Amino acid sequence: MKQYYTAYRARTMCPVCSEEEEVFITNHGIFPIPTNTCCNCTNTYPADEFICNFIELNGNSTISSYTSIKM
Repeated sequence: MKQYYTAYRARTMCPVCSEEEEVFITNHGIFPIPTNTCCNCTNTYPADEFICNFIELNGNSTISSYTSIKM
């Protein structure tokens, strides 16, 4: 069985110190993990709840890949 993944680049903002960090949003949630630890103040927060903007991809394209899952 193949699964299709699409990823978008976005920036998330720490709710404590407003430090921005880049994350990837996929059709399966935030990649690589749904929580983000701020590199400035070490606060841990849910990245998907603090998305501040999306980053435009060159050529108006998305990153896509197929993966095979053996069952």
